[in-house]
Amino acid sequence: MTYETTNIDGICVVRCAGKLDSQSAGEAEATFNGLLDGGAEKLLINFAGVTFISSMGMRALLTVAKRLHASGGVLRICSLSPVITEVFHMSGFIHLLYIHPTEEDALRHFAG
Repeated sequence: MTYETTNIDGICVVRCAGKLDSQSAGEAEATFNGLLDGGAEKLLINFAGVTFISSMGMRALLTVAKRLHASGGVLRICSLSPVITEVFHMSGFIHLLYIHPTEEDALRHFAG
């Protein structure tokens, strides 16, 4: 996995690329937690470049979402491919996380 991080109006945006699988889930979780440790309270993970997600990758997202929620923060996810969207539906995660079709849509929802 690769990560490109930027700040847009106080929202930490992480654009990911690659496979979020058992090999990369620990690194992904550590990357996201590092951002939270650095003070991020609004986290947007852009999945436009993610080609695969495993149950370990899903677990990493849920762990980060729970941590943010506990501290009053918010995790949003955007730009899922059809294959990744299907995994989220099949696992039930589509109802557990805030998911948006585009980065722009997700950014608008942080404000609202």
